Amino acid sequence: MLRRSLATAAAAGVISGPVLAQLPMPPRAQSSAPRSQSWVTPGPPMPVQDLLLQVSLFSSQTSDLAKPRATSPGLRQFAELEREEQAAFLRALELVGAKTSVPDPLPPDRQEMLRRMEAAEGAEFDRIYFRAQVVAQYELLQLHAAASQGARTPEERAISTLAFAAVRIQMTMLHALEPEMSG
Repeated sequence: MLRRSLATAAAAGVISGPVLAQLPMPPRAQSSAPRSQSWVTPGPPMPVQDLLLQVSLFSSQTSDLAKPRATSPGLRQFAELEREEQAAFLRALELVGAKTSVPDPLPPDRQEMLRRMEAAEGAEFDRIYFRAQVVAQYELLQLHAAASQGARTPEERAISTLAFAAVRIQMTMLHALEPEMSG
């Protein structure tokens, strides 16, 4: 419930200032729970790896849009690094023979956010991208925490363990950009 509320609040622009800095660290998932209740898509639970691939795709697509369109140099840099991070995550999965195809299309709310970003310009685009990434990074953090404990193979667990640290760095970058995005 906290995750869903936090994601909704971030998407609506309610998260600001100190709240982003105080995002809780995710609890370690139980390794006996290979599936996760989806806060990304409605309906039955989706395997954590599938959710990771969906959120990774969304983060990559929004970052592809942001690299040439963001007006904030910090957001452009974030977008470039985020795209590289997601490409490295997928490449690491490929190297260990893990699934890399996204199982389902992006959820309707994510498709709508992409459409809004495509239509936006300037500071409005920056704010939408920033909010989308706050949500995506928090979801990635939670999902990598779960996968680092409960993924199918030791290699996939190791990949998520490393990705968890990379996502925390990205969240730190977003926190540093927050004052600029609030103005």
